[in-house]
Amino acid sequence: MTQYTCPECGMDSSISCSDVVTDEWTTMAVCSHCEWPVIIRISVQNPPNQDYRDKDWLEMEYTCNLRTMSEISEACGVSAMTIYHWLKRHGIPTRPRGPKRL
Repeated sequence: MTQYTCPECGMDSSISCSDVVTDEWTTMAVCSHCEWPVIIRISVQNPPNQDYRDKDWLEMEYTCNLRTMSEISEACGVSAMTIYHWLKRHGIPTRPRGPKRL
């Protein structure tokens, strides 16, 4: 049993696991007094890997390891356009689009 105070009616209530609705980000219940939905818990997503903001790391990955903007963006949890902007911001020359050329 979980105890909570309803923000709508101010009444103290308890809920069992069967009364709880959970999705990926929130845990909700319905107040037994006013039948108002009550958020019990909100999950926060971890921030993305922000190594891409470091010039040396980004240059190493992009120019030395020949990783694509898409590969770097997937590893960092951001879009390829974000990687493109950081490459430009750091003055790192970009390669032409298409298959990797060795």
